[in-house]
Order: sequence, then structure tokens, then C-alpha cells
Amino acid sequence: MKNKLLFMVFLILIFSSNSFAWILVIKGGRIFTMSEGIIEDGIILIENNRISEVGKDIEIPEGASVLDASGKIVTPGLFDAFTQIGLKEISEEESTVDISEKSDPLTPQVRTIDAFNSQSELIPVTRIEGVTTILSAPATDNVIAGQSAVLELAGENVNEMIIKAPAALHINFGEKPTSVWRERKKIETRMGLVSRLRQKFIEAEEYAAKWTKFETEMDEYIANMNLPKNKRKKDLEEPEPPERDLGLEIMVEAINGEIPVIASANRKDDILTAINVSEEFGFRLILLYGTDAYKIADILEKKNIPVLVGPITTQPSKMEKLGAIYENAAILDRAGVRIAIITSGSHDVRDLRFQAGIAAQYGLSISTALKAITAYPAQILGVDNDLGSIEPGKLANIAIFDGDPLQPLTKVTDVIIEGRAVPMESMQTRLYERYK
Repeated sequence: MKNKLLFMVFLILIFSSNSFAWILVIKGGRIFTMSEGIIEDGIILIENNRISEVGKDIEIPEGASVLDASGKIVTPGLFDAFTQIGLKEISEEESTVDISEKSDPLTPQVRTIDAFNSQSELIPVTRIEGVTTILSAPATDNVIAGQSAVLELAGENVNEMIIKAPAALHINFGEKPTSVWRERKKIETRMGLVSRLRQKFIEAEEYAAKWTKFETEMDEYIANMNLPKNKRKKDLEEPEPPERDLGLEIMVEAINGEIPVIASANRKDDILTAINVSEEFGFRLILLYGTDAYKIADILEKKNIPVLVGPITTQPSKMEKLGAIYENAAILDRAGVRIAIITSGSHDVRDLRFQAGIAAQYGLSISTALKAITAYPAQILGVDNDLGSIEPGKLANIAIFDGDPLQPLTKVTDVIIEGRAVPMESMQTRLYERYK
């Protein structure tokens, strides 16, 4: 009995102590909080996977791991709000490419989390450049491309990486989906594309109405069955539910405002068409690419439509991109449009901070350029309760630089994801060490 009592006391002492709590302290750096300005020679206290304190005069707990960031710049982990990381490894090897479902131009039911390769070599390549969070999204080939997810770039499998799924429904306008499906004899013109899209949204409205009717009839049936037998309606039969449709279900969520719709469009008239369709069916619109967005910045600001701008170095390489200018992000920002800077790829997501640097070179303030790859994508995609800034309660996703993050010669020295330092190595660094 005595031994059993001692054992119980031992367990209580262990589980009531802080021995199982992971505590990390980052001290001495110049902290760009993205929410409360810059803290010089600051301290960040991280407990387990979240930030607990940020400031200057913070007591460092005994036994905490300490990372000295003196002389360095500390920012939230960088966030690319449109990528195909984990969906495309080697472009010329089809077995490694899962960016687009080619069976139909309308595929709202497909989800990137069902194809995401958590062991992709592109993850560490991207991560060591300070990018801790991505939107994993389907490509822009289909009229309705499917569902994206916000993921962290650390974890053994996709379930450990998910921050939000689904994050958005993706639809596409303009040359890309039209040309892809013209070759497959399914769509010939922009008119045909938009008609197919609108018809699918009408089907989603009808699907929602069927379920609303079923739920009303089921409520009536249950209420009737709860009555005494002599008061029940004898001819009232249990209603049959409608047949489920995964694609229409997610479209109903978009119509109801539960998730946003990200629409890719470049040419001014395609952007305006996307706005018209969003207003017709009532979904919350986020514009992707927006090569000509600067031409209608006032409309985008008035309608509170954010833009995922990028790549900043987009060239006038297609008819719909003839209006491309490097000042696009700066003009949108000056007009009051919320922007996030994106790379829109897989292999080049590592260049996110350099894209932001180019935008700053062409008129975007340095402060906004940094927020456009940290705080703003988190806000636009609705995950800012967890990500985008360095403040108490947020997930401890942090990047540390030995200089200005937007400068090409600056190196990323440390990356923290959910309070844990990730290895600063990739296939390329291992090859370099082997053969140098």
C-alpha cells in the first residue's frame, strides 16, 4: 500500500511539473511583429507550439532552450498564398504531377490534400528560405479547379500539416482554361466558359434548396412521430434525403459564405466578369493574379476584393497579360486594396521574399511588402488567429535573417515551425556538402 501511495505521489509530481512543456526563447533580435511594430533587442517566449509572450523585459524560465538572435531580424514565417508545392515534383514526369484533374472542366469536388506529397523534396528547399506556410492549390486549367488547403511545411503527413482545409474553392477565367478545354472539344470561348460556370452555380443553388426542403420535411416528420398515436398524421411518410454530390456541397458552402472563392483572371474584362459572377451568386471573391487589376483598383477597393498578386515579375507574354507592370502591387496598395504577394509555382516558392523585394523596388513600401508575405495572406485566407504575426496566442512560426529579408544576399539562419527549429538543409545542401 505504501509503495502504491509513493508511486501515485510520484506521478502527480511529474504531471504537475513543467517537465513536459517545451519552452523556447528567442532573444536579442529585431522583431518585426507585423501587428505591434518593431521591437528592438526583443524577446519571444514560446511554450510548446505557441507564442506566450513578446517584448523586452521578459523573464527567461529556467531550463528553457535559448536561441540568440542578436544582430538579426526576426519575422513571422513567410506565407505564399498560391502554390503547387506537394502537387508537382518533376514537371516532365507525369506520375509526380497532380495539379489538375483532366477528366472534366468542372471539378469542384477534388481536394489538394488528397494528392499532397508530404515527402516532397521541394518542402525543405522552400522552408530553408523562411517560407513556413503555403496555400496548396489546384492549377488554373479547369473552369472549377477544386479545393485548396493552408498547410505548414513541417510534418510527417498531410494531416499533421493542415491549418485549414478546405481553405477556398478555385475557379478560373481567361485564356488558360479556355485554351485547355478548347483542345479537348469541351469549351470554345470565354462565353462558353462563363455559361458552364454559372450553370454549375445554379445547380448548387437547386441542390441547397432540395436539402432545405428535406430538412424541413424531416423536422415535420420527427415532430409528428413525437405526438401521441391518436394525434399523428397517418399519411406522413419519412422523407428520403437527396443524393449527395461532393462538388455541389462545396459550392453551396461558397454560396453561403463559409469559404471564399479564389478566381484567377488577368485581363480587365475577365476580372470584371469574375466580379459579376460573384455578385450574382453571392460568394466572397478573392482575385488571383490580376495582371490588369491596377486598372480597376478603385472598383476592387470599393467592393473589398483582395488580390493575390504575382509573380511580381509577370511579363507581357500572352495576349491577356499585355498590361503587365511591376508596379501593380504598389498601385493596388495605394488604392486601399488588400494584397498578398505570391509565386504561383512549386520550384520557385523559395523566391517569395525576392518577389516582395522587387515589389518594394517598384513602389510598394517595405513594411507592406513584408506584410504581403506574412500578415496579409493570413488575413485574406482567414487564418490570422493562428498565423501572420508575432504576438501572444499565435502559432510559433518564425523566420530569422542575418539582414534585410528582402535583399538577395541575406541568409535565413533559423526557421521555427510550431515552436520547433527545423533542419536548415535540403537535397541541394546535402549534395553541396558531399561534393564541395
